[in-house]
Amino acid sequence: MGLLSAPKTILDTSLSLARGPLEAALKAGGVIKPSVADKERQRAQRLRAEAEQGERKAAQELAAEAERARRESAKLDRAARLQEVEAREQSLDAKEQAVRAEREAERTRRKAAKAKRARKSKKAGGSGKNKKAGP
Repeated sequence: MGLLSAPKTILDTSLSLARGPLEAALKAGGVIKPSVADKERQRAQRLRAEAEQGERKAAQELAAEAERARRESAKLDRAARLQEVEAREQSLDAKEQAVRAEREAERTRRKAAKAKRARKSKKAGGSGKNKKAGP
């Protein structure tokens, strides 16, 4: 229903309500018989009301469909963001494991170097303690 058609609809309804009792009394008395024009006017008014109702229903259905599509889109966006966050977490976990492995490898190299120095020192007749402290 358009913005300008609302007052016309209200006016038509008001006029038909105002004429209703008078026409009903005259028709009941047999004074007025509904003319073809009156019947056509009533039919046109009924068809107009049905068309407006159909337009409202179609607009409501369209709005509901748009809302469903918006919700689905939002759901997909949330799922994509969640996957992105999970991928970042996995990447960070992998980097953390790599850093731990590098630290462990460095400790192992230091221990191996210290053990090697201790063996050399023992063969050389040392006391078994390394005089040179490692890092």
